[in-house]
Amino acid sequence: MTNRSLCTILLFCLSISLLAQDAPKEQPYRMGHTHGYFPYDETDCKGSKHDCSQKALAAFLDSVWQQPLGADGNPVHGKVAVSFIVEKSGKLTSIKVFDDPQNGLKEAGIASLERMNELDIRWVPGEYKENVIRSQQSLKFPFRKSEHPVLEPTKSTLSEKPERDIFKVVEKMPMFPGCEEIQGIMEQAQCAQKRLLEFIYGNVRYTPEAEANGTEGMAVVSFVIEPDGRVTDPKIVRDPGDGLGAMALDVIKLMQTEDVRWMPGTQGGIARAVLFNLPVKFKLPN
Repeated sequence: MTNRSLCTILLFCLSISLLAQDAPKEQPYRMGHTHGYFPYDETDCKGSKHDCSQKALAAFLDSVWQQPLGADGNPVHGKVAVSFIVEKSGKLTSIKVFDDPQNGLKEAGIASLERMNELDIRWVPGEYKENVIRSQQSLKFPFRKSEHPVLEPTKSTLSEKPERDIFKVVEKMPMFPGCEEIQGIMEQAQCAQKRLLEFIYGNVRYTPEAEANGTEGMAVVSFVIEPDGRVTDPKIVRDPGDGLGAMALDVIKLMQTEDVRWMPGTQGGIARAVLFNLPVKFKLPN
């Protein structure tokens, strides 16, 4: 799976139309404070509900975003606003784009939200007068135009080493190994994503505690792909509990144990250290 890091995510509700449970759809209520929101781990939340939800949403989008590439092979720039409906079940429907910039951002924005349904991630639905309702909401994905992708390095002191730059977005993102001979950037990226998923789900296991308690959800693990392709600094970003976050982390650490070397990310032809976020879904069989 290729890194879908989103360098800058500006998330906000543009105009929220809430449909009361018994009200006609053609006359939606407009009550912004009752809109649905992305789920988050309340035990790990140290801010307001809005801030925690937005942080969790940003982390998810950061992990699944697939940056569109232009004809020259470089990331495209612009912005796209996507609208959708949060159903009473928390599922997203009617995912649409307001203005299509005709550069691949439309498809990338829609795919990011559709990924939530694929992973069975359910939003907390909106409410009106204590009734669960459908809510229409919007997200904007902006990209500042520049000669190169916007880079926002994060200072890090890994293993007491001197401070260095760890990038979230580079011209050529890291890829899981095994697809080096594939021709074409998109074809190579798809092959790498498939191989990464095979590695993850071929090694991840349910913990006895999670199985006994019926715990499900999505863990997100972050790590750094070094210029030489090594995996370093694995951390749990989101933990559904009962050891599932640690299980996802162990799979990433297995890459270190087996010395799995990624195809490193590059900027200006130079290999760079790149931050990678990986979601791992845990779901018990019916």
